[in-house]
Amino acid sequence: MYNVLLVDDEQFIRERIKGCLNWDELGFSIIGEAENGEKALHFIRNNPIDLAIIDINMPLMDGLELAGLLHEQQKGLQIVFLTGYDKFEYAQKAIQLGVFDYILKPVRSEDLAEMLQKFKEKKEKENAASVALDQKEMKSYIVYQLLNGPVTNMMVQAYQELFSAVAGEPACFLLISPDVEVEENLQTQIVNFVLQSFPRPIYHLGVNHQLFSSYLIRANDIDRAQSMLFALKKHFQLSFSIGAGPRMDNLLMFGEAFQKAKFALHNRLTKGTGKIYHYLQEKDESHSAILEKIEKLSVLVKSGNEEMAQKELAEIIHLCQQNKLSSAKFFLLTRELITSINKGIHDFQLKKDYFTELNQFDRFTEQFRTIKELKTFFSNLLIEAISISRQTLLELKSLSLQAITFMESQYQDCEIGLNSIAEYLHVNPSYLSRIFKKETGITVIEYLTKIRMENARKLLMNGCKNIQFVSEMTGYNDPHYFSRCFKKYYKVPPSKII
Repeated sequence: MYNVLLVDDEQFIRERIKGCLNWDELGFSIIGEAENGEKALHFIRNNPIDLAIIDINMPLMDGLELAGLLHEQQKGLQIVFLTGYDKFEYAQKAIQLGVFDYILKPVRSEDLAEMLQKFKEKKEKENAASVALDQKEMKSYIVYQLLNGPVTNMMVQAYQELFSAVAGEPACFLLISPDVEVEENLQTQIVNFVLQSFPRPIYHLGVNHQLFSSYLIRANDIDRAQSMLFALKKHFQLSFSIGAGPRMDNLLMFGEAFQKAKFALHNRLTKGTGKIYHYLQEKDESHSAILEKIEKLSVLVKSGNEEMAQKELAEIIHLCQQNKLSSAKFFLLTRELITSINKGIHDFQLKKDYFTELNQFDRFTEQFRTIKELKTFFSNLLIEAISISRQTLLELKSLSLQAITFMESQYQDCEIGLNSIAEYLHVNPSYLSRIFKKETGITVIEYLTKIRMENARKLLMNGCKNIQFVSEMTGYNDPHYFSRCFKKYYKVPPSKII
């Protein structure tokens, strides 16, 4: 029953409208009347109204002003204007502003009944669309919860209600994907084609990154997938691949079955596109040759050898294709590949990380349709990582050279040491020490001692006989300590050089 409010300043018109139809039979109930806009506004604010029949020409607040306020404050309320022929232009203007309809005075029962029927049809369509939207949202929510677990009794009940046609028997996932990227409107056409062509029941669960559409079907209908693949190719003139998940006997398998369907679809990366792939559990095999090559990549990245790294990557991809690896094993190896590339730059103590979270990489790899796309991605990743390595190597060499230059100019200062050199270069002392030894083979202090000893020897060989002067000129306050250091370094005391 829809609630109606009559708004007209003339009571006899309101009475005529109430009496010219059997409102209850039509599904309407007149729950209120008002003689002007102000009273109508107050009534509407305090009562649920679906339809307001309003006269345009009224005192205090006319129909147009009232309609404007209701349009702002009561979004779901529909308005119908009553108007005479002399106010017809106003009615047209109101229609343009969103008023549902208008009726000419004097009111005829036929016109009123026709308007009410139009109103009912409009509301029924809106309600049907709302129910469909609510059901679609509920399906999406239940699917998400089942995929991510844990499965609760409430989810089981909701699944049985929303997917009733497959809920009572084993089901499986069907993932359908064009082998090239398509626009969103074409993806929608593909979904509609599948839903119309595949034998019922079939439920569309959603589109993943425009890559594949996921469907829930009865497990016994899986053999229909081949004819669907043929129909898709013929209708759209495109290559398609289909991933079919394992038989799902209970909802506890929901998330696992979906992941296995994805693995089945991703087999097209190593085994070719345009086919149906069923998830099959493989026997464990050794891929040590591939793993060995993957491990080499970290060394090549660290050394900055792009040519060799790209060659090694090409061989890894080739071996994966040659062995026709399943997508499950292939993605395990690509994880190792990412780890190896990360390790090549981590050795420089850099914070750069490619897909620190493995599940982040898993989600990312879903976008690849062909092995060529994946190879291009890894090739670009290698270029970036090696560029970072080369730049870092240059920076590290530069850091060591700066430290040497500083020591050569300041070695006479007895206060100079690792901390002061690191402070001058704005780096951490332990970091400087580690990098310097990697570049030169000796520590910072050993290099500083080398500079001091060589300069001390030059002074002595040039005829300087004052040991205290020589020690002070080379950064030693204590001549005795200087002598011990000199003897330790050259295996002879300073006096033997004089």
